[in-house]
Amino acid sequence: MSRRYDCVIFDLDGTVMDTSEGVVRSVQYALRGMGLPDDDMERIRRFIGPPLHQAFTEFYGMKDAEATEAVRLYRVRYAQAGVLEYTPYFGMLELIREIRAAGMRVGVATGKPEVFTRVILKDAGIEDCVDRLITPNLSDKRQDKPAMVRAILDACGEKAVMVGDRCFDIEGARANGIDSIGVLQGFGSRQELQDSGATYIVQGAQGIRHILGLTRERGRFLTFEGTDGTGKSTQIERLRAALTAQGRDVVVTREPGGTPICERIRGLLLDKSSVMDDVTEAYLYAAARAEHVRAVILPALERGQDVLCDRYIDSSVAYQGYGRQLGAQRVMDINREAAADCMPDRTYLLTLPQQEARARIAGRGERDRMESAGEAFDRRVAEGFLHIAQQEPERVRVLDARRSVEDLALCIAQDVAKLKTSGGAVR
Repeated sequence: MSRRYDCVIFDLDGTVMDTSEGVVRSVQYALRGMGLPDDDMERIRRFIGPPLHQAFTEFYGMKDAEATEAVRLYRVRYAQAGVLEYTPYFGMLELIREIRAAGMRVGVATGKPEVFTRVILKDAGIEDCVDRLITPNLSDKRQDKPAMVRAILDACGEKAVMVGDRCFDIEGARANGIDSIGVLQGFGSRQELQDSGATYIVQGAQGIRHILGLTRERGRFLTFEGTDGTGKSTQIERLRAALTAQGRDVVVTREPGGTPICERIRGLLLDKSSVMDDVTEAYLYAAARAEHVRAVILPALERGQDVLCDRYIDSSVAYQGYGRQLGAQRVMDINREAAADCMPDRTYLLTLPQQEARARIAGRGERDRMESAGEAFDRRVAEGFLHIAQQEPERVRVLDARRSVEDLALCIAQDVAKLKTSGGAVR
């Protein structure tokens, strides 16, 4: 089977690297030098993506000469410090090396001047992986992304795909009649990428890897849901032992929790003395999830480890969407970016009559904040879980927690044995 693409063209800012810190600080430096306030962060962050001269003109109403001076000031500070104020996005540097090792060419088309781009590529250790680098001259006031993409195609061939996070990248690909991959980890939005006509939209490196046919075996993401007292922890431990005995590498984690920051948020959420609005509660759970996904879940899956998680996004929908009556869709919207589009390959929902569940947890001692919300709340949560299962029968397996521990463990293990990963992403 022939390869779909022979060349992959990357944008840099917002695609391979999060360069926002260096950009923002350098824009602030330039604004101060022009005698303008530097605290309008919403406006300043819009500089990430478009050409600098164009941004100073459009966002601050500068005339041509003023914008030229502002760009000069920006580059003074950027050259001194901003150029190395970046963070590679998870898995992107490794992906570029894999692309090159697979025999495909790598191009970079970026609005960042060549002198700065080469510093970053060398510092990141991928300069030798780039076959063709196209950047604007320092004197250019506007970048022409279609022309930049064309220059790479002329050197590397027409069988290429463009990877970027903004409309400029997608439009550059469309103007040259090639496919494009929009990445959500950067500074654009799903809507922007869709409106620009992206061929594919993915979260980040793993999604790109899949499109390019470089997907390696990924770990399975398995979550356990249900009201308290249904035996989730017991079944997680049984499955962990079974998978470990098979030689699988397993990560067991929980939500909220899994990292020091998440555990601190967990303490705040479950402390009975905490008084907060229901919306605040929903956002705190989402904040913990954002850290957990990026620091624990995605890295483990990328390493090929199976992840067993006690509660995940379904708990937010059930507890805050149904229990707190914020609405399931509203809670999903709050969590979409937090979860980085990462959804379980399988979810095991353990169910138990409400009174029996309460009897099981009665001997645990003092109840935490969520356990003390009342019977009506618990009933809405249980109904919420069942509604989720009805909507997603392919993902969610409903299991009667009144069955024996051994019977449940066998049932889950047999199901996992037949499970193939879906890539862990909702498109």
